[in-house]
Amino acid sequence: VLDLPVLAAPSPEQKAAISIDPVKLPGIVLDDKQATLEGEWKSSRGFKPYIGTGYVHDDKRGDGHSIATFGFKAPKSGRYDLRIAYSPHETRARKVPITIESGTQKTALIFDQTRPLPAGEAFRSAGFIQLTSDAETKIVISNTGTEGFVILDAIQIIESKE
Repeated sequence: VLDLPVLAAPSPEQKAAISIDPVKLPGIVLDDKQATLEGEWKSSRGFKPYIGTGYVHDDKRGDGHSIATFGFKAPKSGRYDLRIAYSPHETRARKVPITIESGTQKTALIFDQTRPLPAGEAFRSAGFIQLTSDAETKIVISNTGTEGFVILDAIQIIESKE
């Protein structure tokens, strides 16, 4: 009979290093599970930490068929910092297209997922966007024309103090 040692449950610090609870983060945080996904996306937990229970990626196809749409209402109109959670790596896409529609405002951004995250951060800013509270905001991330893996983990929208 082989007796296996009983392993201790991971400490809160160890769990935090694996998964970050989106509810405990400031601002509006939308996990990949909250996006409407079109096309092929593959689930993964290979790179840690991640927001929620994992993330999805487009398997490096760059065909424009993998589309993720987040919809929400801003609590008030104003300027916000759009932040993206992803696992940076040299195999990631450098030119991930992101479009934001809020009321009559439409913004297009290009996001580089090879760039490292700021030290101690789970998100990196994609840029400042203008949101209106009287209409639903749509944020669309796709793999149109990308080279490398497009990672979809979570987005965070934080009201700008400027």
